[in-house]
Amino acid sequence: WDMHRSESIFYKKDEELLQMYLLKSSIISALPELALKPSASDLSALGQLLVDQPNI
Repeated sequence: WDMHRSESIFYKKDEELLQMYLLKSSIISALPELALKPSASDLSALGQLLVDQPNI
């Protein structure tokens, strides 16, 4: 029972990490298409924010 529960928790965590990665990838991919064209420094700042705050 405990081993099955641990595996379930790890699987759920992996799924959460995958969803966060996909969301971040989507945000980054969409940036060039935005009406407000971001500057290189804006993109750099956003990239740093995503590194510093991985739960965004």
